[in-house]
Amino acid sequence: MQSGRIDSGSGDRSNAAHRGSSFRCRLALKLPENTQLGMGLLPQTVGAHCFPTISTIDAASWAEQQGLQIGDRLISVNDLPMSDYNCNDFWNLLYTLPGPPYHINMVFERYADLWPDAQRCRDQLADCQEKLVAAHNEKAWLIIASLPRLSYYLEYSVEDIPSVSPQFQLLSQLVVSTTAKHRRQLRSNEFCEEAQLEVLGVRAVCNPRLQKLYIAKLEHLEGKRRQGCSPILPFQHLKLPMGMGEADLNEHLCFHGAPTAVVDKICKAGFSPCRAGETTGAIFGTASYFALNSSKADDYTEDRAQPRPKQARRTLVVARVLLGESHRTTGPMQDARRPPDGADGNELDSVWAEDRQNGGCVDHREVMVYSEAQALPIALVDYMHKESCCCAGCCKRPAGS
Repeated sequence: MQSGRIDSGSGDRSNAAHRGSSFRCRLALKLPENTQLGMGLLPQTVGAHCFPTISTIDAASWAEQQGLQIGDRLISVNDLPMSDYNCNDFWNLLYTLPGPPYHINMVFERYADLWPDAQRCRDQLADCQEKLVAAHNEKAWLIIASLPRLSYYLEYSVEDIPSVSPQFQLLSQLVVSTTAKHRRQLRSNEFCEEAQLEVLGVRAVCNPRLQKLYIAKLEHLEGKRRQGCSPILPFQHLKLPMGMGEADLNEHLCFHGAPTAVVDKICKAGFSPCRAGETTGAIFGTASYFALNSSKADDYTEDRAQPRPKQARRTLVVARVLLGESHRTTGPMQDARRPPDGADGNELDSVWAEDRQNGGCVDHREVMVYSEAQALPIALVDYMHKESCCCAGCCKRPAGS
């Protein structure tokens, strides 16, 4: 053989099977006299036609050098279709061509199961997308973990966060994804479906006075807990990342629900533990209460005696909560004014209530801090219940918006 070339032609998928495909390659070559192709052919029926098909390939032969494979079908020779040619017809045709050298243009078709390669590409794409989302979320957590620069001329501000920003997407995702099933009535054994929420907007809250109080408390706990604090494993999905060399003081994002008028007061004056129990019970004492589930906080966005319409606009406060060394409680603490003492006799920094599924006394875990400086409002998430929502709250709310 003097020269050979393989050109990939356009895909012919008329005979493709499920999860497979076929393609054609064209061999343009000059075949000298007495050159052995080094391949055997057998007839193979494809649809209504029969094609010569490679059944054997000799080692180091011309056919192997050209990259041919067993199962390749010979479609045409010098534009003469090979359908319904038997194998002897092919050999007779080959050696009656004018030459030597023989100028031959051969087209082979190869059936290839492309599914494994396609699936591998899909898996790689999904892996890249997952890593991209993880990196995006990590960036959002780092941004939120960084306290804003203070302005001494600002009382407090509430500003819209663009919907394309990492903070908006992270906080929206947390509100939508942390819903849970709740009892239809207070002591009912029936649990309704999880809430279906639609985020309408996210606003950043910056209050220099409250931030100074929070930083002072943070520094106080950092001196008190130089070796860091014990991790609270059920809360890890809401934990803020630490800076280089910083002690782990268990800072988490938590939700706080309140009527609109109260939300405005929180942005201006912060959370006030002494107001615990004014509208609902205070099962864990005089503290500021926070939820890990957006749907639990949602229950407090209205006066239960006068529920607002199902699709009314509501607002959740997202707070940065400093838990420090926290006490896990499995029972009520109505008389608590501070966290209990730890095993070393020193006062702990916060309390978190375990759920009934794990031996506690509440359906969903919640967090209590007894110092106003341990919680900082950082964002407001405006949302509504979707029309299709069948959560416990919507079952009791009037229709409309």
